[in-house]
Amino acid sequence: MNNRKREMLEAAQWQASRPEIMTVSEAFAQRSDEQQFYMVTWWGDVPAGFSRFEFTGYVSGGVEIRYFSEGKEYMDALETDELVLLFETDQ
Repeated sequence: MNNRKREMLEAAQWQASRPEIMTVSEAFAQRSDEQQFYMVTWWGDVPAGFSRFEFTGYVSGGVEIRYFSEGKEYMDALETDELVLLFETDQ
């Protein structure tokens, strides 16, 4: 895992609540309906964008996810050591 990337996320100024930063494997183990997960798009070690996703299951070498972009649904896989963001929702 890239420690510099984690440092960049921890140093970020968040407009809403501060997310919990964790690996994909940690997030998959504690997923629930009260949580929203976001994958991070990187420009080098700098976070450049965020996309909300849902876990769909395990695949070889990672975890399968579903996300939406520009009105279309996509399936992808994230490696288990990638960093993601967890936001708790108010239910």
